[in-house]
Amino acid sequence: MTQLRVDALLQNVFSTSAITPNWTYIDPIISAFQTAGIRPMIMMGYTPYWLQPSPNPCSVSGAAIYHSVPANISTWAQLTAQFVAHVDQKYPNFVKDYEVWNEPDLAGGLCVPSGSSAMNTSTGA
Repeated sequence: MTQLRVDALLQNVFSTSAITPNWTYIDPIISAFQTAGIRPMIMMGYTPYWLQPSPNPCSVSGAAIYHSVPANISTWAQLTAQFVAHVDQKYPNFVKDYEVWNEPDLAGGLCVPSGSSAMNTSTGA
């Protein structure tokens, strides 16, 4: 085995805000991969509580609430960029592959407001 997919845990790393990420959720995982000589493909998905829309469309579908579409896609994109910059600085040349969201085409993979089938970058829903 040379590569495995791992969740970035954005909803945990950025649980309080983009200003104070808690890297202890992901750094030990990446370090373990590095020690084992396995390259992670990091899945960048899911939405921190403070960035979820209200009402949260996941509450209707029964999916985990952090699977909701971000209320502001630009802010979510900034979180992912900050995540990648942290990984690049802490683990230079180690992580090469990222996936954006996991199975967004499934109702439980990405919850969007009723009647919507895709994110709109101008409104975030």
